Amino acid sequence: MWTEEDIKRFLDLIEFYQLEYPVEMNQMSIFELRSICNGIGPDSWPDELRKISTMLFGPYALLHVPHDVRFEKKIGTREQADREFYNNGIRIWKIRWGAWRYFSWQAIKEWLTLLAAYKLLSKFSKKAWES
Repeated sequence: MWTEEDIKRFLDLIEFYQLEYPVEMNQMSIFELRSICNGIGPDSWPDELRKISTMLFGPYALLHVPHDVRFEKKIGTREQADREFYNNGIRIWKIRWGAWRYFSWQAIKEWLTLLAAYKLLSKFSKKAWES
């Protein structure tokens, strides 16, 4: 789904935003990350649907990278992976919006989207974790 350049860009953004991620990612090659990271949405979705859901997530699309790695390698717990996804999203949101996040309808909408994604993820990720 992702090119080598996409993965490098995600890794640069993870560093820029100082996001949480499993330290095991540091030892993974771009090729291995490309094979693991499949976008936002369950593996059971067709690639095209995951591409659309990831595209709709805009600047938050990179959140799937650490989450996918945790799920593929079973690093930590499912709850930890899901919570990290949300915490990373909030970190990006705070940096993107600064103090305006409390006064901008668009910022509040983005926060609600992150919260909804986290709730859905928490509800439906159990099956993926156990597979």
